[in-house]
Amino acid sequence: MKNLSLLLLLFPLFLSAQMVFQKEITFNGNIGITDMAKLPDEGFLATAFTSNATLDSTRAVLIRFDSLLQPLWCKSFNMQAKDDFRCITPSDNGNFLVGGTSRYEFSNENGCTLFKFDVDGNVLWHKMYDGSYDDATIGIFDGGSGTIDMVVRKGVTGSPAKIIQTDAAGNLMNDYSVETTNSLSGVLPDCAATGGTDNHYIGGTALNETTGKYMFFLARITDASVTWYKEYDFDRDAGYLYDVAVLADGEILATGNITSENSPNNNSAAVMKVNAGTGNIIWAKEIKQSNDYNITSYEVAENSNGELFAMGRANTDFGVEGYVCKMDASGNVIWAREYGDGPYENIGFAREVGGNRMLFSGKMGSDQGPYFIQADVDGSTPCLTSLLGCVSSDISETIYSPAIILDNPDLTAVSLPLTTNNLNLGENVVCSGI
Repeated sequence: MKNLSLLLLLFPLFLSAQMVFQKEITFNGNIGITDMAKLPDEGFLATAFTSNATLDSTRAVLIRFDSLLQPLWCKSFNMQAKDDFRCITPSDNGNFLVGGTSRYEFSNENGCTLFKFDVDGNVLWHKMYDGSYDDATIGIFDGGSGTIDMVVRKGVTGSPAKIIQTDAAGNLMNDYSVETTNSLSGVLPDCAATGGTDNHYIGGTALNETTGKYMFFLARITDASVTWYKEYDFDRDAGYLYDVAVLADGEILATGNITSENSPNNNSAAVMKVNAGTGNIIWAKEIKQSNDYNITSYEVAENSNGELFAMGRANTDFGVEGYVCKMDASGNVIWAREYGDGPYENIGFAREVGGNRMLFSGKMGSDQGPYFIQADVDGSTPCLTSLLGCVSSDISETIYSPAIILDNPDLTAVSLPLTTNNLNLGENVVCSGI
Protein backbone atom coordinates (compact mmCIF):
# COMPACT_ATOMS: atom_id res chain seq x y z
CA MET A 1 0.00 0.00 0.00
CA LYS A 2 2.90 2.33 0.80
CA ASN A 3 4.36 1.80 -2.69
CA LEU A 4 0.94 2.35 -4.27
CA SER A 5 0.57 5.63 -2.37
CA LEU A 6 3.96 6.77 -3.61
CA LEU A 7 3.02 5.84 -7.19
CA LEU A 8 -0.21 7.82 -6.95
CA LEU A 9 1.73 10.78 -5.58
CA LEU A 10 4.31 10.75 -8.37
CA PHE A 11 1.92 9.96 -11.23
CA PRO A 12 0.71 13.57 -11.80
CA LEU A 13 4.33 14.77 -12.04
CA PHE A 14 5.20 11.96 -14.48
CA LEU A 15 2.09 12.67 -16.53
CA SER A 16 2.73 16.42 -16.70
CA ALA A 17 6.32 15.86 -17.88
CA GLN A 18 5.23 13.42 -20.61
CA MET A 19 2.15 15.21 -21.96
CA VAL A 20 2.01 17.46 -24.98
CA PHE A 21 -0.86 19.89 -25.29
CA GLN A 22 -2.17 23.25 -26.35
CA LYS A 23 -4.54 25.12 -24.07
CA GLU A 24 -6.02 28.56 -23.71
CA ILE A 25 -6.58 30.38 -20.40
CA THR A 26 -9.99 32.03 -20.39
CA PHE A 27 -11.02 35.18 -18.51
CA ASN A 28 -13.78 37.75 -18.76
CA GLY A 29 -11.44 40.40 -20.14
CA ASN A 30 -7.92 40.95 -21.39
CA ILE A 31 -5.13 39.21 -19.48
CA GLY A 32 -1.46 38.74 -20.40
CA ILE A 33 1.24 36.68 -18.65
CA THR A 34 4.60 38.45 -18.36
CA ASP A 35 6.85 35.99 -16.46
CA MET A 36 6.75 32.62 -14.70
CA ALA A 37 8.71 30.95 -11.89
CA LYS A 38 8.79 27.17 -11.50
CA LEU A 39 7.66 25.68 -8.17
CA PRO A 40 8.95 22.56 -6.39
CA ASP A 41 5.70 20.73 -7.26
CA GLU A 42 6.41 21.37 -10.99
CA GLY A 43 3.71 24.03 -11.09
CA PHE A 44 4.28 27.72 -11.80
CA LEU A 45 3.72 31.10 -10.20
CA ALA A 46 3.06 33.64 -12.96
CA THR A 47 2.97 37.43 -13.11
CA ALA A 48 0.46 39.15 -15.36
CA PHE A 49 -1.73 42.19 -15.89
CA THR A 50 -5.35 42.55 -16.81
CA SER A 51 -7.74 45.18 -18.11
CA ASN A 52 -11.49 44.79 -18.38
CA ALA A 53 -11.92 47.96 -20.37
CA THR A 54 -8.88 49.88 -21.57
CA LEU A 55 -5.18 49.98 -20.82
CA ASP A 56 -5.86 53.21 -18.91
CA SER A 57 -7.06 51.00 -16.06
CA THR A 58 -4.97 47.90 -15.40
CA ARG A 59 -4.46 45.54 -12.48
CA ALA A 60 -1.33 43.66 -11.47
CA VAL A 61 -2.02 39.91 -11.34
CA LEU A 62 -0.45 36.83 -9.74
CA ILE A 63 -1.55 33.33 -10.87
CA ARG A 64 -0.69 29.89 -9.53
CA PHE A 65 -0.79 26.96 -11.96
CA ASP A 66 -0.40 23.26 -11.25
CA SER A 67 1.96 21.01 -13.22
CA LEU A 68 -0.63 20.63 -16.01
CA LEU A 69 -1.00 24.43 -16.29
CA GLN A 70 -4.45 24.40 -14.74
CA PRO A 71 -5.07 27.68 -12.87
CA LEU A 72 -5.44 27.06 -9.11
CA TRP A 73 -6.00 30.68 -8.08
CA CYS A 74 -5.62 34.18 -9.46
CA LYS A 75 -5.30 37.44 -7.49
CA SER A 76 -5.19 41.06 -8.60
CA PHE A 77 -3.42 43.93 -6.83
CA ASN A 78 -3.92 47.67 -7.17
CA MET A 79 -2.29 50.70 -5.61
CA GLN A 80 -3.32 53.17 -8.32
CA ALA A 81 -5.14 53.19 -11.67
CA LYS A 82 -2.43 51.53 -13.77
CA ASP A 83 -0.67 48.64 -12.08
CA ASP A 84 1.04 45.63 -13.58
CA PHE A 85 3.64 42.97 -12.79
CA ARG A 86 6.56 42.34 -15.16
CA CYS A 87 8.94 39.84 -13.51
CA ILE A 88 9.24 37.25 -10.74
CA THR A 89 12.20 35.55 -9.07
CA PRO A 90 12.52 33.08 -6.16
CA SER A 91 13.56 34.54 -2.82
CA ASP A 92 14.30 33.12 0.64
CA ASN A 93 12.21 30.48 2.46
CA GLY A 94 10.12 29.60 -0.58
CA ASN A 95 8.95 33.17 -1.10
CA PHE A 96 9.06 35.26 -4.30
CA LEU A 97 10.01 38.78 -5.33
CA VAL A 98 7.82 40.42 -7.98
CA GLY A 99 8.45 43.67 -9.84
CA GLY A 100 6.26 45.93 -11.93
CA THR A 101 4.85 49.43 -12.01
CA SER A 102 2.15 51.59 -10.43
CA ARG A 103 0.99 54.89 -11.86
CA TYR A 104 -1.91 57.30 -12.14
CA GLU A 105 -2.44 60.10 -14.62
CA PHE A 106 -1.56 63.54 -13.19
CA SER A 107 -0.49 61.97 -9.88
CA ASN A 108 2.74 62.92 -8.10
CA GLU A 109 3.25 59.31 -7.02
CA ASN A 110 4.29 57.11 -9.92
CA GLY A 111 7.03 54.52 -10.05
CA CYS A 112 8.40 51.03 -10.31
CA THR A 113 7.36 48.49 -7.69
CA LEU A 114 8.76 45.60 -5.67
CA PHE A 115 6.58 43.05 -3.86
CA LYS A 116 7.43 40.06 -1.68
CA PHE A 117 4.89 37.21 -1.76
CA ASP A 118 4.61 33.81 -0.16
CA VAL A 119 3.75 30.85 -2.40
CA ASP A 120 0.03 31.31 -1.69
CA GLY A 121 0.01 34.86 -3.04
CA ASN A 122 -0.04 36.64 0.32
CA VAL A 123 1.77 40.00 0.31
CA LEU A 124 4.60 40.06 2.88
CA TRP A 125 5.58 43.64 1.99
CA HIS A 126 5.46 45.99 -0.98
CA LYS A 127 7.23 49.17 -2.09
CA MET A 128 6.89 51.75 -4.83
CA TYR A 129 9.92 53.87 -5.70
CA ASP A 130 8.46 57.32 -6.14
CA GLY A 131 10.27 59.61 -8.55
CA SER A 132 10.84 56.95 -11.22
CA TYR A 133 7.81 58.28 -13.16
CA ASP A 134 6.15 55.64 -15.34
CA ASP A 135 9.09 53.27 -15.06
CA ALA A 136 8.73 49.52 -14.54
CA THR A 137 10.86 46.89 -12.85
CA ILE A 138 11.94 44.35 -15.51
CA GLY A 139 14.55 42.36 -13.55
CA ILE A 140 15.12 41.36 -9.91
CA PHE A 141 18.40 39.71 -8.91
CA ASP A 142 20.54 38.72 -5.94
CA GLY A 143 22.78 41.61 -4.93
CA GLY A 144 24.72 39.63 -2.33
CA SER A 145 24.69 39.88 1.48
CA GLY A 146 20.91 39.88 1.59
CA THR A 147 20.47 42.77 -0.85
CA ILE A 148 18.22 42.99 -3.92
CA ASP A 149 19.23 44.46 -7.30
CA MET A 150 16.48 45.81 -9.58
CA VAL A 151 16.65 46.78 -13.26
CA VAL A 152 14.18 49.50 -14.20
CA ARG A 153 12.99 50.28 -17.72
CA LYS A 154 12.39 53.90 -18.59
CA GLY A 155 8.86 54.83 -19.54
CA VAL A 156 7.34 57.14 -22.10
CA THR A 157 8.36 60.20 -20.10
CA GLY A 158 11.91 59.75 -21.36
CA SER A 159 13.48 59.23 -17.96
CA PRO A 160 16.69 57.14 -18.09
CA ALA A 161 17.16 53.47 -17.27
CA LYS A 162 17.89 52.84 -13.60
CA ILE A 163 19.60 50.30 -11.37
CA ILE A 164 18.27 50.13 -7.80
CA GLN A 165 19.71 48.25 -4.83
CA THR A 166 17.57 47.61 -1.74
CA ASP A 167 17.95 45.73 1.50
CA ALA A 168 16.00 42.51 2.16
CA ALA A 169 12.89 44.53 3.06
CA GLY A 170 12.91 46.72 -0.07
CA ASN A 171 14.43 49.81 1.58
CA LEU A 172 16.63 51.88 -0.73
CA MET A 173 20.40 51.48 -0.35
CA ASN A 174 21.87 52.62 -3.67
CA ASP A 175 20.61 53.66 -7.11
CA TYR A 176 21.90 55.17 -10.33
CA SER A 177 20.61 56.02 -13.79
CA VAL A 178 22.27 55.08 -17.09
CA GLU A 179 22.41 57.31 -20.17
CA THR A 180 24.66 57.68 -23.19
CA THR A 181 26.03 60.98 -24.46
CA ASN A 182 23.19 60.98 -27.03
CA SER A 183 20.56 62.95 -25.13
CA LEU A 184 17.87 62.23 -27.76
CA SER A 185 17.21 58.72 -26.55
CA GLY A 186 19.31 57.60 -23.62
CA VAL A 187 19.20 53.88 -22.89
CA LEU A 188 15.98 51.85 -23.28
CA PRO A 189 16.31 48.40 -21.67
CA ASP A 190 13.65 45.84 -22.52
CA CYS A 191 15.25 42.83 -20.84
CA ALA A 192 17.59 41.78 -18.07
CA ALA A 193 19.35 38.59 -16.98
CA THR A 194 21.79 37.61 -14.26
CA GLY A 195 25.05 35.70 -14.25
CA GLY A 196 25.16 35.55 -10.45
CA THR A 197 25.51 37.81 -7.46
CA ASP A 198 26.12 41.44 -8.47
CA ASN A 199 26.79 40.39 -12.08
CA HIS A 200 23.89 41.27 -14.34
CA TYR A 201 23.14 42.12 -17.95
CA ILE A 202 20.66 44.52 -19.53
CA GLY A 203 19.69 44.78 -23.18
CA GLY A 204 17.43 46.81 -25.39
CA THR A 205 17.45 49.57 -27.96
CA ALA A 206 19.57 52.73 -28.19
CA LEU A 207 19.74 55.59 -30.67
CA ASN A 208 23.34 55.52 -31.84
CA GLU A 209 24.94 58.95 -31.86
CA THR A 210 27.35 58.21 -34.73
CA THR A 211 24.85 56.79 -37.25
CA GLY A 212 21.52 58.17 -36.00
CA LYS A 213 20.09 54.63 -36.18
CA TYR A 214 18.33 52.59 -33.55
CA MET A 215 20.35 49.49 -32.73
CA PHE A 216 20.85 46.68 -30.21
CA PHE A 217 22.62 47.50 -26.98
CA LEU A 218 23.95 45.28 -24.19
CA ALA A 219 25.60 46.24 -20.92
CA ARG A 220 27.14 44.36 -18.02
CA ILE A 221 26.22 46.01 -14.72
CA THR A 222 26.75 45.74 -10.98
CA ASP A 223 24.77 47.44 -8.23
CA ALA A 224 27.14 50.42 -8.44
CA SER A 225 28.50 50.75 -11.98
CA VAL A 226 28.49 49.68 -15.65
CA THR A 227 31.34 47.24 -16.46
CA TRP A 228 30.92 47.52 -20.24
CA TYR A 229 28.38 48.97 -22.67
CA LYS A 230 28.11 48.14 -26.40
CA GLU A 231 25.86 49.07 -29.33
CA TYR A 232 25.63 46.66 -32.28
CA ASP A 233 25.02 47.68 -35.91
CA PHE A 234 24.13 44.83 -38.31
CA ASP A 235 24.17 47.05 -41.41
CA ARG A 236 20.39 47.41 -41.46
CA ASP A 237 18.21 50.49 -41.15
CA ALA A 238 17.35 49.69 -37.52
CA GLY A 239 17.67 47.03 -34.85
CA TYR A 240 15.55 46.42 -31.73
CA LEU A 241 16.75 44.01 -29.04
CA TYR A 242 14.03 42.30 -26.97
CA ASP A 243 15.57 39.55 -24.83
CA VAL A 244 18.82 38.44 -23.22
CA ALA A 245 19.71 35.20 -21.41
CA VAL A 246 22.78 33.81 -19.67
CA LEU A 247 23.82 30.44 -21.13
CA ALA A 248 25.11 27.41 -19.24
CA ASP A 249 28.67 28.25 -20.36
CA GLY A 250 28.36 31.74 -18.84
CA GLU A 251 28.16 33.60 -22.15
CA ILE A 252 25.25 35.79 -23.29
CA LEU A 253 22.49 35.03 -25.80
CA ALA A 254 20.41 37.91 -27.15
CA THR A 255 17.71 38.31 -29.77
CA GLY A 256 15.63 40.94 -31.48
CA ASN A 257 14.47 42.36 -34.77
CA ILE A 258 16.44 43.96 -37.62
CA THR A 259 14.71 45.95 -40.36
CA SER A 260 15.46 47.11 -43.91
CA GLU A 261 13.07 49.87 -44.88
CA ASN A 262 13.46 49.37 -48.64
CA SER A 263 12.44 45.69 -48.50
CA PRO A 264 8.72 44.79 -48.97
CA ASN A 265 8.99 42.30 -46.09
CA ASN A 266 11.49 44.19 -44.02
CA ASN A 267 11.64 42.38 -40.66
CA SER A 268 13.90 39.47 -39.83
CA ALA A 269 15.06 38.01 -36.53
CA ALA A 270 18.61 38.29 -35.23
CA VAL A 271 20.24 36.05 -32.61
CA MET A 272 23.73 36.62 -31.25
CA LYS A 273 26.07 34.99 -28.75
CA VAL A 274 28.21 37.49 -26.86
CA ASN A 275 31.28 37.16 -24.65
CA ALA A 276 30.19 37.97 -21.11
CA GLY A 277 33.52 39.48 -20.14
CA THR A 278 33.93 41.91 -23.04
CA GLY A 279 30.60 42.31 -24.88
CA ASN A 280 32.24 41.21 -28.15
CA ILE A 281 30.21 38.98 -30.47
CA ILE A 282 31.10 35.26 -30.68
CA TRP A 283 28.61 34.67 -33.51
CA ALA A 284 25.58 36.47 -34.93
CA LYS A 285 22.83 35.01 -37.14
CA GLU A 286 19.98 36.44 -39.14
CA ILE A 287 16.89 34.19 -39.20
CA LYS A 288 14.59 34.59 -42.20
CA GLN A 289 11.67 32.73 -43.63
CA SER A 290 12.44 30.99 -46.91
CA ASN A 291 9.46 32.82 -48.46
CA ASP A 292 10.91 36.13 -47.17
CA TYR A 293 7.84 36.95 -45.05
CA ASN A 294 8.38 39.04 -41.91
CA ILE A 295 9.59 37.28 -38.77
CA THR A 296 10.44 38.75 -35.36
CA SER A 297 12.06 37.16 -32.31
CA TYR A 298 11.03 38.32 -28.83
CA GLU A 299 12.53 35.64 -26.55
CA VAL A 300 15.47 33.23 -26.37
CA ALA A 301 16.04 30.16 -24.20
CA GLU A 302 18.42 27.22 -23.81
CA ASN A 303 17.60 23.63 -22.85
CA SER A 304 19.74 21.19 -20.85
CA ASN A 305 21.24 19.79 -24.08
CA GLY A 306 22.67 23.19 -25.01
CA GLU A 307 20.15 23.67 -27.83
CA LEU A 308 18.79 27.18 -28.35
CA PHE A 309 15.28 28.52 -28.99
CA ALA A 310 14.11 31.79 -30.50
CA MET A 311 10.42 32.61 -30.58
CA GLY A 312 8.03 35.39 -31.46
CA ARG A 313 5.68 36.10 -34.34
CA ALA A 314 5.79 35.35 -38.05
CA ASN A 315 3.73 36.45 -41.03
CA THR A 316 2.27 33.44 -42.82
CA ASP A 317 -0.23 32.76 -45.60
CA PHE A 318 -2.86 32.46 -42.82
CA GLY A 319 -2.01 35.69 -41.01
CA VAL A 320 0.29 36.42 -38.06
CA GLU A 321 1.16 33.31 -36.04
CA GLY A 322 3.31 32.54 -33.02
CA TYR A 323 6.43 30.55 -33.91
CA VAL A 324 9.38 28.76 -32.30
CA CYS A 325 12.76 28.15 -33.95
CA LYS A 326 15.12 25.52 -32.51
CA MET A 327 18.86 26.01 -33.17
CA ASP A 328 22.07 24.22 -32.35
CA ALA A 329 24.69 25.80 -30.08
CA SER A 330 26.10 27.74 -33.06
CA GLY A 331 22.79 29.29 -34.09
CA ASN A 332 22.05 27.00 -37.04
CA VAL A 333 18.34 26.21 -37.53
CA ILE A 334 17.26 22.65 -36.64
CA TRP A 335 13.52 23.25 -37.11
CA ALA A 336 10.94 26.01 -36.94
CA ARG A 337 7.21 25.67 -36.29
CA GLU A 338 4.16 27.91 -36.30
CA TYR A 339 1.33 27.30 -33.82
CA GLY A 340 -2.40 27.90 -33.73
CA ASP A 341 -5.20 28.33 -36.23
CA GLY A 342 -6.53 31.66 -34.99
CA PRO A 343 -5.33 34.61 -32.94
CA TYR A 344 -2.16 32.95 -31.58
CA GLU A 345 -0.31 36.13 -32.36
CA ASN A 346 2.94 35.79 -30.43
CA ILE A 347 5.08 33.39 -28.38
CA GLY A 348 7.19 35.13 -25.78
CA PHE A 349 8.11 32.64 -23.07
CA ALA A 350 9.85 29.24 -22.88
CA ARG A 351 10.83 26.82 -20.10
CA GLU A 352 12.15 23.27 -20.12
CA VAL A 353 9.79 21.02 -18.16
CA GLY A 354 11.49 17.62 -18.35
CA GLY A 355 10.75 14.52 -20.36
CA ASN A 356 12.25 16.20 -23.45
CA ARG A 357 9.38 18.69 -23.30
CA MET A 358 9.43 22.46 -23.75
CA LEU A 359 6.71 24.76 -22.46
CA PHE A 360 5.91 27.83 -24.56
CA SER A 361 3.46 30.58 -23.76
CA GLY A 362 2.04 33.48 -25.70
CA LYS A 363 -0.80 35.93 -26.05
CA MET A 364 -3.84 35.56 -28.24
CA GLY A 365 -5.68 38.59 -29.64
CA SER A 366 -5.56 41.94 -27.85
CA ASP A 367 -8.87 41.34 -26.07
CA GLN A 368 -8.19 37.73 -25.06
CA GLY A 369 -5.96 35.70 -22.75
CA PRO A 370 -2.75 33.70 -22.85
CA TYR A 371 -2.17 30.22 -24.20
CA PHE A 372 0.27 27.41 -23.37
CA ILE A 373 1.98 24.93 -25.67
CA GLN A 374 3.83 21.96 -24.20
CA ALA A 375 5.67 20.35 -27.11
CA ASP A 376 7.97 17.38 -27.61
CA VAL A 377 11.61 17.49 -28.66
CA ASP A 378 10.60 18.22 -32.26
CA GLY A 379 8.16 20.98 -31.29
CA SER A 380 5.18 18.78 -32.09
CA THR A 381 1.78 18.76 -30.38
CA PRO A 382 -1.35 16.79 -31.38
CA CYS A 383 -2.86 19.70 -33.31
CA LEU A 384 -2.56 23.17 -34.76
CA THR A 385 1.11 23.18 -35.67
CA SER A 386 3.08 23.00 -38.90
CA LEU A 387 6.65 23.42 -39.99
CA LEU A 388 7.82 26.92 -40.85
CA GLY A 389 10.54 27.29 -43.46
CA CYS A 390 13.36 29.22 -41.74
CA VAL A 391 17.05 29.56 -42.50
CA SER A 392 19.87 31.24 -40.60
CA SER A 393 22.93 32.95 -42.03
CA ASP A 394 25.92 34.80 -40.60
CA ILE A 395 25.64 38.58 -40.31
CA SER A 396 28.48 41.00 -39.82
CA GLU A 397 28.44 43.78 -37.25
CA THR A 398 30.02 47.05 -36.24
CA ILE A 399 30.31 47.62 -32.50
CA TYR A 400 30.21 51.03 -30.84
CA SER A 401 31.19 51.86 -27.25
CA PRO A 402 29.83 55.36 -26.53
CA ALA A 403 30.52 57.12 -23.26
CA ILE A 404 28.16 56.36 -20.38
CA ILE A 405 26.71 58.92 -17.99
CA LEU A 406 25.73 57.74 -14.50
CA ASP A 407 23.53 59.97 -12.37
CA ASN A 408 21.50 59.94 -9.14
CA PRO A 409 17.78 59.48 -9.88
CA ASP A 410 16.76 60.71 -6.41
CA LEU A 411 14.11 58.10 -5.58
CA THR A 412 11.98 57.65 -2.47
CA ALA A 413 10.54 54.33 -1.27
CA VAL A 414 6.84 54.53 -0.31
CA SER A 415 4.13 52.00 0.60
CA LEU A 416 0.70 52.98 -0.74
CA PRO A 417 -2.57 51.31 0.32
CA LEU A 418 -3.15 48.08 -1.58
CA THR A 419 -6.41 46.57 -2.85
CA THR A 420 -6.54 42.80 -3.49
CA ASN A 421 -9.24 40.82 -5.34
CA ASN A 422 -9.72 37.22 -6.46
CA LEU A 423 -10.23 36.65 -10.20
CA ASN A 424 -11.82 33.63 -11.87
CA LEU A 425 -9.85 31.95 -14.64
CA GLY A 426 -10.85 28.99 -16.78
CA GLU A 427 -9.18 26.90 -19.43
CA ASN A 428 -9.93 25.54 -22.86
CA VAL A 429 -7.85 22.49 -23.75
CA VAL A 430 -7.47 22.61 -27.53
CA CYS A 431 -5.68 19.26 -27.74
CA SER A 432 -3.58 16.93 -25.60
CA GLY A 433 -1.69 13.67 -25.83
CA ILE A 434 1.34 11.76 -24.57
